[in-house]
Parts: sequence; structure tokens; C-alpha cells
Amino acid sequence: MRMTNDNEQQQSKSKIKIMKPQTNLIKSKIKINIILILLFLGCITISSDVLGQTISKTFGGVSGEYPQCIIKTGDGGYAMCGYTNSYGAGGNDAWVIKTGASGAITWQYTFGGTGNDRAYSIIQDGTDYVVAGYYDNLSGGSYPSDAWIFKLNSTGGIVWQYTYGIYDYNEMLYSIIKDGSGDYVAAGMTNSYASGNYDALVLKVPATGSATPV
Repeated sequence: MRMTNDNEQQQSKSKIKIMKPQTNLIKSKIKINIILILLFLGCITISSDVLGQTISKTFGGVSGEYPQCIIKTGDGGYAMCGYTNSYGAGGNDAWVIKTGASGAITWQYTFGGTGNDRAYSIIQDGTDYVVAGYYDNLSGGSYPSDAWIFKLNSTGGIVWQYTYGIYDYNEMLYSIIKDGSGDYVAAGMTNSYASGNYDALVLKVPATGSATPV
């Protein structure tokens, strides 16, 4: 048996490093992982302090609600569009919600008939809002559908609405912007004029609401 003296024991102790748990690093990794997961699920809006002062609100009824697009509005609040099974005339109805900066509802309305009507994109133009989606033109809860653009005033009332399509075919819009000339340009897909199954569809809509496919 080898005996060690006091000096050897001291040297041996000095070589031993006590590893402290890096709690700050672990916490920051957890934060990053949570943020990445939430971003992947599309369920939060990033602010300067993600885990700090963040608004959390739920909207809807006893059936399914499907938000598709949210924008920051000029008054500091938010406008969101999508579709709902809880409210409206039946099937899916287009659903637009306006909130204040705190997330409290200012107004909300559904649009559509007894079929499946959906809103996918919303923009603000002055104090008005322009929404794009599709409207079930047979009111039977299934396709075919028409491309659908409607304009709302600051309180959610319809200024005009326009549908575009051919009977027994499908036209659907998923995005809308305002171009430099003041017109609205919406994009989606169609099988009315398709060379194959579906082709891209672009509609240019002046402020009056009459549309021309381009």
C-alpha cells in the first residue's frame, strides 16, 4: 500500500475542480427552446421581452376557430381574420376581430352564408380594412368556391364585397396587398383556367371593388 504525505494530498485536492451547475445557461437555453417551439406553432408575437409583459388572449366559442392573419393597426391595436364554426350563418364563416392595444375586443363580425366561407388575409387602408379569402358559391358546405374580397369600414361594416369565379370551379385567395397605384392585388389559385390541376390566380381590384384577373 502506498502512503501519501500531506503535500501529495494537497496537490491532489488542487487538481479536483468542483463543477457548479450553470443555471443561467440552462435557463437561457430553456427560454430559447420555448421561443423556438412557440414560433414553430405560430402562437405568439415576439416582443422585446418574450417572457415578460406579453398579452395573452383567447377568442371563440364552443366549436373551432381558425385565425389566419393578424396585423398591427394604426391606433396601436390589432386586426385579425380567419374563420369560425362557433358563430355565423352555418358551416365555416369568415371572421374578423378588431382589438385595442391591450387585446380587448373592439368589435368582431362574421361574414358569409350557410356554406364554408373563409378569410385568409387582411390589410389596413386608412381607417378601413380589406379582407381576402373565398366564398362557397353553392352554400352546400363544400366546394366549388369563389374568390372573395371585401372591404370594411372602421367599425366593421361592409363597404363593398366582390366575388369572382365560374360555376362548378374553384377560386381561392390567400394573400392581399395594396400596390403603389392604390389598387388591391390578391393572390390565390384557380382551376377554372388551369392548364393542369390548379394554377396561380392574381386579381387586381380598384377601390370601387370591381376585379380584373391579371
